[in-house]
Amino acid sequence: MKYTLTDRLMWHFMQGTCFGALREECPQWDFHLLRKEAKKRFREIVTATPSIGSYRENSLKKNLIGGMVWIAIYETANERYGTQMSLPLYEKMCRASISMPLMLKMTRAAKPFTRKFQESKMKQSERENRIDSPYNWQAHYKQGKADEEFTLYYTRCGLCKLACDRGHLDILPAMCKTDYILFEAMGAVLHRDKTLAAGDNCCYYYITKPGSEAERRWQDEHPEGTFTSK
Repeated sequence: MKYTLTDRLMWHFMQGTCFGALREECPQWDFHLLRKEAKKRFREIVTATPSIGSYRENSLKKNLIGGMVWIAIYETANERYGTQMSLPLYEKMCRASISMPLMLKMTRAAKPFTRKFQESKMKQSERENRIDSPYNWQAHYKQGKADEEFTLYYTRCGLCKLACDRGHLDILPAMCKTDYILFEAMGAVLHRDKTLAAGDNCCYYYITKPGSEAERRWQDEHPEGTFTSK
């Protein structure tokens, strides 16, 4: 990929909350040096990765670039301090950057329980699926009752490929969990019992409107609750 202005902006907006979360747990770290080295590594990861199209061509590019920010910080911290960043701390860092006000404000603008939104997403995924790259996603939408539910599943995930190539499958589930935060911000509930990160054949999402008949039906059929570990 080319290292673009938008990539630099992604780094700029995410790194502050990432390092803020780490500083709370590890105040002894030299964050000036860590930030400088992690930014350099982030750029190296971006330029070493095959293109999946521009941000305009592929809505999921921001997911891949965001994962690169997290992984660059993770790798740099481990090399600098000779210790593995714990999974809970890595997850805290990921959650912090996904939960920043700007990110949630953009997410809340979505209106997922409308026919227009769902049809638009179906057409968008069909276009994006044609981008030939192992780092691209393969997304499939299935409409249900538009004002209550829809189903989405991925048979390929760019973040899964990135984590696998860099030897970080152990931290991949922490990145996957941030999906719950985003769907909640959209005013939706994510139910997921399969992920590629867990070795399943797909990432399976069933999304319902809170308080809807679809939500109550799912709860009746799954008394054990939502599989938030996947």
